[in-house]
Amino acid sequence: MAFLMRRLLIAALLASGPGIAMSACLSYGPTEVTLVGVVNFKTFAGPPNYESIASGDRAERVAVLELKEPICVRGKSPDPINEPRDGIMTVQLVIISSSPVTLVQDRKVAVTGTLFGSHTGHHRTPVLLQVRVVKDAI
Repeated sequence: MAFLMRRLLIAALLASGPGIAMSACLSYGPTEVTLVGVVNFKTFAGPPNYESIASGDRAERVAVLELKEPICVRGKSPDPINEPRDGIMTVQLVIISSSPVTLVQDRKVAVTGTLFGSHTGHHRTPVLLQVRVVKDAI
């Protein structure tokens, strides 16, 4: 019986294709997810040209969650914004200005919120997380 179960599991994993099995992937919003990683702040060139702070573009400082293990994210097909993504190691954190969330550089945290795909010049990672709760992680 154990041999048959093992063969079924192997067949299911092979059928899911390369990489992580589909059931292991996270979902885009409205489903909430919790990610654990280290917060880092990065500065990018913003408007008007999104090319060079030294040449006059506004500096944009964003919070990025650096993950220890890669994730994959899936949404409803077809969706031009929430595209399937694999191997995601960094997620930009989006905090609503009225939210009482505080982030600290180099702190390991567990962040809960909803994922969405990059769709503007202000989005610096392919997948972003709209933050609802941040807790220290061990």
